[in-house]
Amino acid sequence: MKIDNVNVFEFNRKLREPFIISFHRWDYNKNLIIKICTDDNLAGIGEASPFKPITGDSQREALTFMKKAIPSLIGEDPSNIDNIHEILDSTSKKIGLNSQTSKAAIDYACYDLIGKSMSKPIYQLLGSKKPNLVPTTITVSVNTPDKMVKDTKKIVNEYRENGLKRLKLKISGNPKLDFQRVLKVSNVFPGELVLDANQGYKNVDDALKTFNNLYDELGDRVILVEEPIKKGRLGELREITVNSKIPIFADESMATYEDMKNIVLKKAVHGVNIKLPKAGGIFWGLKIQEIAKENNILVMVGPMIDGAIGIAASSHF
Repeated sequence: MKIDNVNVFEFNRKLREPFIISFHRWDYNKNLIIKICTDDNLAGIGEASPFKPITGDSQREALTFMKKAIPSLIGEDPSNIDNIHEILDSTSKKIGLNSQTSKAAIDYACYDLIGKSMSKPIYQLLGSKKPNLVPTTITVSVNTPDKMVKDTKKIVNEYRENGLKRLKLKISGNPKLDFQRVLKVSNVFPGELVLDANQGYKNVDDALKTFNNLYDELGDRVILVEEPIKKGRLGELREITVNSKIPIFADESMATYEDMKNIVLKKAVHGVNIKLPKAGGIFWGLKIQEIAKENNILVMVGPMIDGAIGIAASSHF
C-alpha cells in the first residue's frame, strides 16, 4: 500500500449556535479536510481544526504546511506511522513552520487507511475488542447565569432520551459570577458537572476560593476543573492542584508529548485533557497516554472545534 494522491479542502461551517469560552467566541469553525488515496484504491480521511491561540496554527498556516508536506508523502506506506511522523517533523524543520493540527489530520487519514486495509475499526487496531461506552459531556458556553440556565434546560430536553448524566460548564474566571453560574445550573441539572475555566483566573487565591466554595455546596457532583489559570504557569497550577477540593486537569498547558513530560516532572495536576489536534494525532496521543498511565495521572479526551471526522478519531482513541 503506497500513497499516490493527496487532496486538501477548506471546511468552513457555521455553528448551530455560537460557542463561547473565557477569551473567544466562535460562530464558524474553519477547518481543513485531507483525503489520502493509495495505489490499491483506498481513501483515508482526516480533519485539521486549527485555532492559533491554542493549537499554535491558523487555518492558513495548516494549509501551507499540508501543501509543503504532500510531495514527501507520495510513494510512502501510510501504515508505517513512525515514518509518516518523521516526514512531518522533517517538513516542520525544513519550512520553519509547525502545524500540530495538520499532523493530526494526516495521522487520522493514515490510521483510517490502515483500518480499511485490514477491514477493522481503529479502536480494534488500538487494542479494544469492542467499543467502550465512555461518559461524555455536552458543553454549555459561558454566558450570564440565567442564559446558561436557559441553555442547560434546552440541552437537557434535547438529550433526554440519551440518558445525559454530565455537563461541561464554561466559566470565566470571575469568582462571583462563576459561583452563581454553577449553582444556578446545578439547580436545573441533577447530574455531574465539569468546569472549564480556559485560563480565566488571574490568581491562585481566587481560583481556590471559588472551587472550594463550590465543592462545599455541591460535593463530588463537580468532578473536575480544567485549566484554571494562564497556560504554562505550572508552579501556580500545582499550588491550586494541591489545595483544591476538586480535581484539577490541564488542557491548554498540555498540548504535546514534551508538555506532558513537563507536567509529570512538576506534579502539576491530577489529570490531563488529551486533545489529538494539539498532540499531533493518535500516534502522539498514545505516547502521552502511556506517560499518564505510568504516573497515575487521570485522562480525558477532548476535541477542538472539530467536525464529525475529528470527533470520530477522538472517539476511537
